[in-house]
Amino acid sequence: MALAAIVREDDGSLESDLLRYWGVDLLDLWRGGLTVRRLSKLVATLPADSATSRRHSNTENGWDIHAFLLADLFHAFTGNEHPARPQPDAHAKSSRYAGLREALEAQRARRASQH
Repeated sequence: MALAAIVREDDGSLESDLLRYWGVDLLDLWRGGLTVRRLSKLVATLPADSATSRRHSNTENGWDIHAFLLADLFHAFTGNEHPARPQPDAHAKSSRYAGLREALEAQRARRASQH
């Protein structure tokens, strides 16, 4: 289903990435020369610096894992945060388990008040 969304929402980046990296024309999907399975494999193996990967990745302000690692090195060497490093969203939860943790803490508090 994700592949269908990538193809449907393509702004031209997928088409150009397929030509650039694999020499494959996206129109071959409709011409019968490209199967959905092969397209799926080609999209899944696009490099991280491809336009499609950057568009659909979960990067913050263009910062990928490499940019964060370099900023961490800057911090380690200078003792200062990198000035361009994106700041965490104050409204974002600290982790995907934050909601579960809050529910467990609330349950623990209710049990403690019952005894």
